[in-house]
Amino acid sequence: MEGHFRSHSALYFQLALRPNPRSHRNRITGELPSDIGRVHRLTVPNITDNLISGKIPPSITNLSSLMHLDLRNNRITDEIPRDFGQLTMLSRALINRNQIEGTIPDSISKIHRLADLALSLNWLSSTIPESLGRMAVLGTLNPDSNRISGYISASLLASSVSNCPDL
Repeated sequence: MEGHFRSHSALYFQLALRPNPRSHRNRITGELPSDIGRVHRLTVPNITDNLISGKIPPSITNLSSLMHLDLRNNRITDEIPRDFGQLTMLSRALINRNQIEGTIPDSISKIHRLADLALSLNWLSSTIPESLGRMAVLGTLNPDSNRISGYISASLLASSVSNCPDL
């Protein structure tokens, strides 16, 4: 499957209605729809290994049922939305291998179910928020191959994060 993301396209609604194992590796181009946050039934989108560009729309934080977000290996730019922590049902956020800039939002620590956070191979800068060390179920944190600097907080080192390559 090849194509371009458009609001209200068939693929857009197919992603909204159920997990779609065929939505990855399809050479889908374009940007994520800016109104993707209106698709409240979206729970497990997997659009990894495509050619998606542009930013993660801020409206994505309206997806209160979102459990897994897999945007790996695309061409997504700009920053992670500041209100990313509103995705309280999220257990996996795989947004590695893109061109995402800026900082890791401190609000991520509000996602109490988040177990896997993959951020590697982006252009993130600044430091890893100390608040991530207080996340009870975060088991995998992968921030390597970014422009992150500074120290690693004692709370993160003492946390439940057991799989932290290159940290």
